[in-house]
Amino acid sequence: MTRTKDPVSIRGYSCHSRIVIFTFAFLRILGGQGVFVSFVDNLKALPEFTGSRLVLADPAGVEVATIANAPGTAGSFRVYAYLTEKYGGITPAAAAEGLAIYAEHTEDARAYPGKHPNIDRLLAVTSDSVSLTAAIET
Repeated sequence: MTRTKDPVSIRGYSCHSRIVIFTFAFLRILGGQGVFVSFVDNLKALPEFTGSRLVLADPAGVEVATIANAPGTAGSFRVYAYLTEKYGGITPAAAAEGLAIYAEHTEDARAYPGKHPNIDRLLAVTSDSVSLTAAIET
């Protein structure tokens, strides 16, 4: 039996990243069957975080973005704070989990680049495999 090459490769990803990717794919399959986990549902499952903003920096230490803990960005603040606590920063594995948390907004961000800058940033981290440091400021 000849084995054909799968057009979607996950080589180069860590075991944890593969689990996140498969989980995301599984949720997408379930979504097509009427079972869908939304961003709002995912957000409710995350712990609360205090602080006024989250500051993101590139590997050289240059600040690349801030996410305020304020109306309109509080959800992203919570997602990024959760990822920072769990992974110690925004790593490719953290970004993959973040994209799954953002659920339906991730597809919207892919369809309309620039519409969701906090999701665009996670997409860039997964594609460029460059981690960002993150710090919550009070």
